[in-house]
Amino acid sequence: MTHTVEGGSEISGAREDFDVFFQRTYPRMRARALLLWRHREEAEDAVQEAYAELFRYWDRVSHYEAPEAWAYKVMTQRLNRARRTWFRHHTLEIEPPPTASVEETSEARQVLAALKGLPDRQRQVLVLHCLQGIPQQEIAELLDIKRSSVAGSLRKARGRLGRELGLPTGEIPGGGDALMSSTRDVRVESTALSRDPLSSLLRQAENWLTAACGSGEGAR
Repeated sequence: MTHTVEGGSEISGAREDFDVFFQRTYPRMRARALLLWRHREEAEDAVQEAYAELFRYWDRVSHYEAPEAWAYKVMTQRLNRARRTWFRHHTLEIEPPPTASVEETSEARQVLAALKGLPDRQRQVLVLHCLQGIPQQEIAELLDIKRSSVAGSLRKARGRLGRELGLPTGEIPGGGDALMSSTRDVRVESTALSRDPLSSLLRQAENWLTAACGSGEGAR
């Protein structure tokens, strides 16, 4: 099977594998875009562009160890561009997944509302580190900022989000001495994240979004 993509190039035999990859990864990719970016249309456009770009180079990227990471990088680049050029506000409206309880939906919406209130940079750093487990140094390189700026944004975001979500003051760091420190030991950061109550709330919201994005209107 041969498919022609933009620019006239052809990808042979990749369509079926790409479809499987798309069905497996799209809901979580869309959920993470919605966590990173407050504007639904821009978030979804960034995901669509990332998969379109991935399809163009699927013959090559499919052999990579982590094709999803390649698509994620493209998606974040699109969101960074949108962040610089578009500042209109839209309400994020996502239908809850059919299997979610009222309590789970209420908690997820509370987390999403708190995330929306954060400045863009703080929200981005928080999601990248506390949810996706990307080390602070790698975030600094990804965003082209200093590591100290990553740590500062992370500290402010965690403090504000922790207070808004009603976490006890002592739990806002949640092992945060390692999260906030200048250490470059990835293992220390990873261990701290695994015990972090704020990261747990973010992950629950991500799971709720992923389920919502994979069913009904969200799947389209």
